[in-house]
Amino acid sequence: MIFGIITIYILETKSSQYLRTTIFQFLQLQPRNITTEVYVGLVVIYLGMVAATLHSVLQEPFTPRQKLVWSVITLVLPIIGMALYCLDSLRRADFSFLHNTGLLRRPKQRF
Repeated sequence: MIFGIITIYILETKSSQYLRTTIFQFLQLQPRNITTEVYVGLVVIYLGMVAATLHSVLQEPFTPRQKLVWSVITLVLPIIGMALYCLDSLRRADFSFLHNTGLLRRPKQRF
């Protein structure tokens, strides 16, 4: 809330007319706003995500075959592979710490 008020104040001052114009031009999806630096940044982020996923796969206590399959899926279908690996990791995760802290209640057993 405070950040929004400060931003509005800055954008309303006369000395920041250039800043306001620059921000509005950047937020518009026009080809002149997409520069080489943006593409390089996106590629670096993408490669970092793939590398982190591969590192995580290799650190898991999988069999060599499972590691190979997950690595190939991640490299051949990167976005889908990362999403599938994330879902599989959540399925196998140990959430006992949530029970211990009281953030997650154990389901009541029915007789």
